[in-house]
Amino acid sequence: MTKIEKFKENFALNILVLALLWGSDYILIKVAIQSFHPILFVSLKLIIGAISIFFILKFILKKRIVFVKSAVIFVLLAAFFDTFLPQVFISFGERTVPSYIASLMLASSPIFTLILSIVFANEKLNYKLIPYFLLGFLGVFLIFFNEFVNAKVSVHILNLLLIACASISYAIGVILLKKVSEFMDAFTSSFYLMLFGFIFSLFAIPMFNVTKPILNVNSVLALLFASIVLNGFGYAYFFYAISKFGAGRASFIGYLVPFFSTLYGTIFLRETLTPFAIAGGALIILSSYLINRVTIDASKT
Repeated sequence: MTKIEKFKENFALNILVLALLWGSDYILIKVAIQSFHPILFVSLKLIIGAISIFFILKFILKKRIVFVKSAVIFVLLAAFFDTFLPQVFISFGERTVPSYIASLMLASSPIFTLILSIVFANEKLNYKLIPYFLLGFLGVFLIFFNEFVNAKVSVHILNLLLIACASISYAIGVILLKKVSEFMDAFTSSFYLMLFGFIFSLFAIPMFNVTKPILNVNSVLALLFASIVLNGFGYAYFFYAISKFGAGRASFIGYLVPFFSTLYGTIFLRETLTPFAIAGGALIILSSYLINRVTIDASKT
């Protein structure tokens, strides 16, 4: 067995590499929005990402790109809530919110997903999950409390709320993606989600005073890396991990990304870690892990 074949079979190494990549997303946003207006950044990121996935589908995987008309409502809603809206919230929020705080807050998405599934998708409440819900919300409270106490301007709190809204939007998106997956495969749906997300951004641009970007090498490289490597190659890699190791094991990446985001933020952006943020983030990640574990175990019985 060659080294490449051994690597393909190694679950831990594959997830570690993917987490190393996706953990950089939040610092790339931080760097890019110094030159690009948040809406313009999101728009360019989505269209470049869509082109990257189209290239992978068409020329590497050699797959037909088919659109199922009966899925149009679910695709449009998923593109809005899972692709467009959270990216906008994050990009605006990171104007003042540290990148590692954003990644820790977004780790709470599985908590909101389960709550929304119970309320709107008629899933039964597993009472074993209640302590884990409370644990996760305690983590969110600690981060909010820490940032509120240290905030010098009210706009920072508003931006923190935008990050929280992004987490809720992702939770809505997960529920919608389950419906989309009934009509088309993950690669094809990713292409359409980014494409329609880009179209939504075109309608949003006139609503904001989007100034001409003052380009520099760092911001352009951050945009290209986030679009091509993370959105294109990253999604392809993640779908490979799902097909190889299963969705349950592949979802473990969600617990590693905040760690690397925090590491990158402190090293490259000189962001200051606070005890409350660390404790809150740890509780959120632990809560999300326990909720997912109980949910997966319940689905097996």
